[in-house]
Amino acid sequence: MIGDTKVDTNINKLSISELVRNKYQPRKSFNQENLDELTNSIKERGIIQPIIVRKSVDQKFKYEIIAGERRWLAAQNAGLHEVPVVITEADDLKSLEFAIVENVQRIDLNVIEEA
Repeated sequence: MIGDTKVDTNINKLSISELVRNKYQPRKSFNQENLDELTNSIKERGIIQPIIVRKSVDQKFKYEIIAGERRWLAAQNAGLHEVPVVITEADDLKSLEFAIVENVQRIDLNVIEEA
């Protein structure tokens, strides 16, 4: 449980094609050099930290990424077909909170993205 959000602590594997980016993702662009480094790391070591997802309201996709979009993109670039995920029951507000916390703790957002 994170705050009042129920989180399944079991790690599952999902097809990359079942995931869609978070509509509340504050980061609008990713540094290609950093993404390439992450892609190479995933090729060598795999994904160390699972991607956090919730059920998607978009009928084309089963799950929406809450935290871990860079890992998802790098996994695609690395040629992976599945990624480790943890499924949560976050509402829109919690999804936004997760995304902001994830990005603030990672590579700096640019000034516009932080706003």
